[in-house]
Amino acid sequence: MWLQLNAQSNKAEELFDAALHRLSQQQYKVFLDALTRYRSSAIARDVSEPPVIWRSGTTRLLDFSHKKHADKPFVLVIPSLINRYHVLDIDKQQSFVRALANAGFRPLLLDWDVPGSDEAHFTFDDYLSKRLFPALNLAKKMAGGKVHVIGYCMGGLLATALAAHASDAIRSLMFLATPWDFHGDAAGREQAERVKKMLPQIEPILAQQGELPVDVLQCFFISLQPFALLDKFMRFAEMKPGSAQERAFVLIEDWVNEGVPLTGKVASTCLQGWYVENSTQKGGWRVLGKAIRPQDIKLPSLHVIPQNDKIVPPASAKALAKAMGQANTLILEPEFGHISMMVNSAARDKLWPALFSWLASR
Repeated sequence: MWLQLNAQSNKAEELFDAALHRLSQQQYKVFLDALTRYRSSAIARDVSEPPVIWRSGTTRLLDFSHKKHADKPFVLVIPSLINRYHVLDIDKQQSFVRALANAGFRPLLLDWDVPGSDEAHFTFDDYLSKRLFPALNLAKKMAGGKVHVIGYCMGGLLATALAAHASDAIRSLMFLATPWDFHGDAAGREQAERVKKMLPQIEPILAQQGELPVDVLQCFFISLQPFALLDKFMRFAEMKPGSAQERAFVLIEDWVNEGVPLTGKVASTCLQGWYVENSTQKGGWRVLGKAIRPQDIKLPSLHVIPQNDKIVPPASAKALAKAMGQANTLILEPEFGHISMMVNSAARDKLWPALFSWLASR
């Protein structure tokens, strides 16, 4: 009897293993077909190139404003150094900066581009003194007074450093998914631990190449959500060819895959300083000899903290808002993700108008 039951159990296990193998093979084929479909897609961004009003090295300042809005409030928009600015201008109907212009503002956006020979050895001191200060001064001169500043992700950290040194030129600050406390919750501490384990492999690359290559950055972000790559291409497989969904997916994926390297010194500060040592929250991040302390910045600020952000844990972003105090600080926690708050049509229709209204009230 026992032998018969054991044989039946073994047979059931074999059947289960065979079924699981067939299913995994089917899913793998769906994934590969979807990946091939994406790679062969002819979909591309179709937006007009805005005028360049200033450049230094590979950095440009782009003017997204309308001529009829020449006398409207100026807004300096600072994207991350890691990815191109395109997430803020992803498509004709889905462009945060163009929507900002349509709402009656004059957005000037920094395009960092790939670090060139001028930027090869840049630190945050250099980015502030040689890029952000001149851009802010030009915007202030054009405006004839103070300007609003918006920072997206890492750009928000740059905006914080800028405000710490030049608050007299800034009217208000808006932070879009900006990290600050890198050990603020379990998710942040897990990210920090992952970076700490990766550093021994990354440091020789920084020493040899003088920069953190895009491929290494991609590996890091994939490690934050190991199964996200598989999940998103399985969803892509179900999208109808020629649909708005398909177009949005391809444009976003192109942006994700078109990252830019970080200079070695900036990368070291980000990885060792921010992630491992939590220097921002602990007051140890210094730019141009000054500790960047948000509590010393007395400017109106709006903090947009997406509830579903997997890249910047909400607790990390909330720490920046908390440090800046309650008097002039507003927090919004929309049900979007780090990227979807910029590329989702629902965010365009429901979230962005609230942001523009807040700016107008300043």
